[in-house]
Amino acid sequence: MDIICRTLILFQRVGALERKFTTKDMSQTSLVLAGSDITYISDNIKECTNLKILEILHTEITSLPSSIGELKSLEELTIFNNSKLVSLPEELFNCSKLIKLNLSNNGLTSLSGRIGRLKNLEQLNLNSNNLKSLPAELCECLKLQELNIYSNELTSLPDKIGKLEKLKLLNTESNKLVELPISIGNCKDMKNLNLRKNYLIDLPEEIGDLEKLISLNISSNQFKQVSAAIGKCMQLKELDLSYNYLETLDAKIGDLEKLTCLNLSHNQFNYAPDAVRKCLLLRTLDLSNNKLDTFDAKKEIWYV
Repeated sequence: MDIICRTLILFQRVGALERKFTTKDMSQTSLVLAGSDITYISDNIKECTNLKILEILHTEITSLPSSIGELKSLEELTIFNNSKLVSLPEELFNCSKLIKLNLSNNGLTSLSGRIGRLKNLEQLNLNSNNLKSLPAELCECLKLQELNIYSNELTSLPDKIGKLEKLKLLNTESNKLVELPISIGNCKDMKNLNLRKNYLIDLPEEIGDLEKLISLNISSNQFKQVSAAIGKCMQLKELDLSYNYLETLDAKIGDLEKLTCLNLSHNQFNYAPDAVRKCLLLRTLDLSNNKLDTFDAKKEIWYV
């Protein structure tokens, strides 16, 4: 802790860093720079050549030094909650060993196509920024397993997102998506897909190709019906269709033999869909806030 605190002070005092950096400081593999009194990060950060983990949290910085791209050993980089940071230096994407990159809760308005250079990247968090699009080059990060992009201004996903065949988790909650690329069906390892709070009215038939999908959330969209292709996702255990405009449920949903939790609340159902009676492992069925006449309020949520 003493080393971290000492390093923080050095980074706050412009011009003092080079003079006070000790051999012991420069040998550290992990470094945290945190606090609202940090407004500037010196170019001398490049001297921390052994860094594998770097966190820059809750600061007032408006930019990052281009020399950050010289941290060739860096494997995990977190740049979190720096509201005045609206862009990143292109050189950052020279950190080719990066496995985890967390850029959430900043003020970023765009993401460079150079993200595609990060061939070892497995986790990418872009949550709570001001992104309106994602570069096509993102789909060159072929080792990517987790992509969190919730709370942005995205209206679409890259057409070739299906190239991310190792993707296990995709969270697009609270964006402005109106459709999904048909290539989504090529993400064969997908287990968790969260599309909540967008403007979707339909899903591509290729959604049924996600054979390993366990959890699907399409609540708070504009669906009046859901694709029968969901019934092909035979590993699905959790399905959230709440806060849409559904009146009926396709019979194919009844083919989901492993389904244990189904949320149909806040829709337009007049009766419990027949399809759910075939889901023999179903333990929770939420039909609250529909137009049901045959259930009182206490029975609109079933627990088996």
